[in-house]
Amino acid sequence: IHKTARLRYRYIEDKDVSNLIHRISDQPESRIRDGLHNIIFFLSELIDASGTIIIIATAGIWIVPVVALLLLPISVTAIRNGKRTFLAEKERSTPTRMSNYYRDICLDRKSAAERHLFGMYPFLLEEWRRAHSESMRIFLSAEKENLKLNGIVAKLPTYFLIMAVSIVLLVPLSRGVFGMGFYIAVIMSLGSLYETITDTIPILEIGR
Repeated sequence: IHKTARLRYRYIEDKDVSNLIHRISDQPESRIRDGLHNIIFFLSELIDASGTIIIIATAGIWIVPVVALLLLPISVTAIRNGKRTFLAEKERSTPTRMSNYYRDICLDRKSAAERHLFGMYPFLLEEWRRAHSESMRIFLSAEKENLKLNGIVAKLPTYFLIMAVSIVLLVPLSRGVFGMGFYIAVIMSLGSLYETITDTIPILEIGR
């Protein structure tokens, strides 16, 4: 707020500066709170992932490099999803800012007299719909691409990984090297590791 109040008028009129101000000053307290939450979430997920890797390594140290290799597509996809969401939020700054502007004029009591006197409401409503539709189009386009990549690129290798490890570990299970409880724990840990990667990495990219 202090920085914006000191800006020269020519900067305030600049579209890129206005978009930057909108992205930064839009609910800053929520962004700070969410940022701290994401840091704590990342640390807790890191601890969970470390425990998962230890459990997997206990079943056979050879599983660790196999898991790392097969989880690579998931990590790459998660990074791309985070970047795509970040860029989409940046791209939709202008339509989102304009949508909020027209919405505020339509709802603000101070503008009620001008709206009715000049018959501006239909025009303002149409402009709000146009800006809001453009903002949602950019957002949904990124989300659609993220869901598609999550389903095709990320989940198939994960299912293959869990299935392959499950079949291979049947041999030591049948020989009594470990029990059924440990066998189930390893398989569940693989799924947990997948969730950790897909949930954490995009948040770190978006939080930039």
